[in-house]
Amino acid sequence: MTATTTSNALWKDNSKLLEKLDGNEQRWADYQPWLKSLGYDLRPRYQPGWSPSWLTSGLAALSSEDALLPNIHGKIMDATRTRDGRTVALKLVPTDTQELPIWTYLSSPKLKSDPRNHCVPLLDVHPLPDSDDEVLAVMPILVYFHRPSFETLGEIMLCVHTYLEGLAFLHDHHVAHLDICTANVLQDPGKDLFPEGFHPARPTHYFPKQNSSEVAIGTPYTCRTLAPVKFYLIDFGESVRYENFQARRLMNGQVGHDLDVPEFSGDKWYDPFRLDIRAMGDMLKTQLYQVRSKSRLTRMLIFQNRLTTDWKP
Repeated sequence: MTATTTSNALWKDNSKLLEKLDGNEQRWADYQPWLKSLGYDLRPRYQPGWSPSWLTSGLAALSSEDALLPNIHGKIMDATRTRDGRTVALKLVPTDTQELPIWTYLSSPKLKSDPRNHCVPLLDVHPLPDSDDEVLAVMPILVYFHRPSFETLGEIMLCVHTYLEGLAFLHDHHVAHLDICTANVLQDPGKDLFPEGFHPARPTHYFPKQNSSEVAIGTPYTCRTLAPVKFYLIDFGESVRYENFQARRLMNGQVGHDLDVPEFSGDKWYDPFRLDIRAMGDMLKTQLYQVRSKSRLTRMLIFQNRLTTDWKP
């Protein structure tokens, strides 16, 4: 048996798994009639009576829109807001954490109008029809902040400035994020960064033909200089908010994704706001320096920073 034959057999086995919804997907499919009454429509895969299109279309499952799966944890689903056709993200938020109160506070009219506020806006909230343990939160569709790659120093500088300004804004309002990582610093690409659009569940895929369910890998894109984006901080599931500066307290124990920090060794107490700064620095260092250290733009940025740092009047 050749490698190609083996690969084809494995894909055939995997495509069989795609012919049925898993438990998390079934939950969203069950919500579809309720979501429709709220003004949200899910993709064909989660509509009543769905059957795999690739069984009759002649397309491979790999090229079929309804074979693309959502967030692996099952807590986020893309949808279309029917009143204006906008694609949004639906998130199941637990009610036993401070995530929703903090997110609601950061999305209040007064704070939302502050240009330093780079927290993802909370568009709407709906109680679930079958549970009080979670609520449905609506937010914009976002993608990873570093894809596609940055093309100018100005693009990199704007990104770094935005995230640092956004973190300072949080801290000015006595909110410690506590989970700064690549998954929680995203961008809204708008309509222009990907001129031919992208699939909301897989931004690497797009629709090469209009009015077709066929998808392809390799979403066409332009640069952020020509198509400005909005950078956002997201996910306040680990966050804490204090009433004022005097109410701030030290913490201990591990939080968030960035676990490789000295504060987590032993049973040390630490300042949650300083931890945020450390995590932001680690994330930017990893994504803009170490991962992309071969990039000419990144080397130029580092060289420019050293010149500025070393220069003395």
